[in-house]
Amino acid sequence: MKICQDIAWNDVYTLGDPSIDAEHKKIFSLANKVKQCDSEDKIKDAVKEVITYTKFHFANEERYMKEIDYPDLVQHKKIHRELIKDLGDFFKTY
Repeated sequence: MKICQDIAWNDVYTLGDPSIDAEHKKIFSLANKVKQCDSEDKIKDAVKEVITYTKFHFANEERYMKEIDYPDLVQHKKIHRELIKDLGDFFKTY
């Protein structure tokens, strides 16, 4: 019995930059990997991997946004920081 469905990639999420799009797809894959774990230690390791990779991705995405003069970069960075905090809080609670 599935507890929840996989988080499915949809082409509507595609931004058009192959590197950024590939990183987004990997985050989806890593998130789906968490629910496949069969022990608490494996779950913790998988969640840590999601957090680590998400931080890596956000740094790359913010560099890209700066290069293209993305107008809402400051706000987007704030959203990234909040998401990382939320992931960290979730991990600590778990």
